[in-house]
Amino acid sequence: MRGAVPFALILAVSGIGAQSGSSVELSGELLSSFPTLDCNGGELDEYNFFLYREDQDIPDLNWNLSLAYNQRLGKSYVVRAGIQLASLGYRQKTRTDVYWNSEFATGVLIPNPGLPHEYTPRVNHHFLEIPIGLRREFGTGRWQPFVAADLLPGLYLITRYRTTGDEEIVIRREDNCPERFNAYSLSGQLSVGINYRLGEEWQLFGQPTFRYQIVPMQHETLKERLYAGGMRFGIRRMI
Repeated sequence: MRGAVPFALILAVSGIGAQSGSSVELSGELLSSFPTLDCNGGELDEYNFFLYREDQDIPDLNWNLSLAYNQRLGKSYVVRAGIQLASLGYRQKTRTDVYWNSEFATGVLIPNPGLPHEYTPRVNHHFLEIPIGLRREFGTGRWQPFVAADLLPGLYLITRYRTTGDEEIVIRREDNCPERFNAYSLSGQLSVGINYRLGEEWQLFGQPTFRYQIVPMQHETLKERLYAGGMRFGIRRMI
């Protein structure tokens, strides 16, 4: 049922305007994402956790992959709809003060070089999104600048926790957590870019993007939203 939703949207958009001027595209993006936090009320423990996160969270490299359909509306405007798998998250500052109970067996700290003593936590949230947007193109030459705006409604899938340090990697995945994460997400995205025409049927394109999560990750006292900025490259075929 979920898979039918983006397919139906693409069909609906394909009916807008004339049948000419349509295209399909495949693209990928590397982006740097980071969280913003808002703590409204709550207990002291929640506020202390908020302060800890504010101090420790830093941007991390993430990605997304997208398949989309484009329908031209007149000479300069293009409507776009598709489906996209996105990873957004952050990492925390590397900790170097990790010691183990066995290292205090004699009552005095005796570091064991065989145990990890530093780690870097990473958190990645995965979403299935349905990008719906409008693109304004300028000119008709081989190089064609454009600006675009998209809404990104989507479904929260899983969260991936990873800890790296001293060659130790621990990965933990969680299914939907209704008590923690919102099942649905909504983000907005703005971008500028340029198309390069390879011929009558093919285009390459690149665009720097900026996105902001409108609906927060959690429905708890601590509200977390994810910003991201990155660079998208793709290929488009006229149909």
